[in-house]
Amino acid sequence: MIRTETGPRQHEEQTGEPTSDDLHTLEAEVGEPTTETVADDVLIVDAELVDDHDNVMPTAIPEVELTGTPKQIKAKKKLRKSLRSENRFKLYAEIMDDYGVDPLTGLVLPGGGDVMTGAVSMGYFVGEGLRSGISLIDYPKMVFFQGLDKIIGLVPGVGDMADLALRANTRNLKYFVKKSGKCEARALKEGVTQREINALKQEAEASVAPIRNFMQKYFGVVKDTHLKIRNVLHLGKPTHEKK
Repeated sequence: MIRTETGPRQHEEQTGEPTSDDLHTLEAEVGEPTTETVADDVLIVDAELVDDHDNVMPTAIPEVELTGTPKQIKAKKKLRKSLRSENRFKLYAEIMDDYGVDPLTGLVLPGGGDVMTGAVSMGYFVGEGLRSGISLIDYPKMVFFQGLDKIIGLVPGVGDMADLALRANTRNLKYFVKKSGKCEARALKEGVTQREINALKQEAEASVAPIRNFMQKYFGVVKDTHLKIRNVLHLGKPTHEKK
């Protein structure tokens, strides 16, 4: 048996694929890195964004194809809907609480600002809650946190400080997380793999990534300042950041 060795150039002629030497040459000419292959489950993220902002989220994730038995597909659809609602509300809570839109609105528009943000928040979490399928018994608790936040917020000065501590939107996020957890448990029971569930989680995160990355890039300093103020006042980390 005769064994024939093939070099890089012969490999290219036989397969039609560029060699690593060709890729390095192209990289030197255009001044940009190139890659030969990328695994299906590897997420591509802009390197510049990663360097500047640690919290960048990947956006280029194709929609997950739902396959399996009818029960598995049904479980995946419910999980997808719940995860997307969770991530949308988490983004909303970050904007209102972490970026300080809620307390700042109350500070700029005493009284009226708290009523306005309270109405918007209640309408939004009720809408997302219905879409997600949150249990009806959880709504009174969600309304209580939001109502308490706004009632205290009506007190000049004290109300604005209370907004930093109560963070009603962030507190209500836990009900969306709980619903997603139930949907995930149901999917696992139906035989959906953990890898498929993780893919749906990545898909849900990517659905809000453009807005989240925009906020982090242009208003990240506001969020960092807000967090420092909370640390000085010993108010702890936001609920959604606790391990």
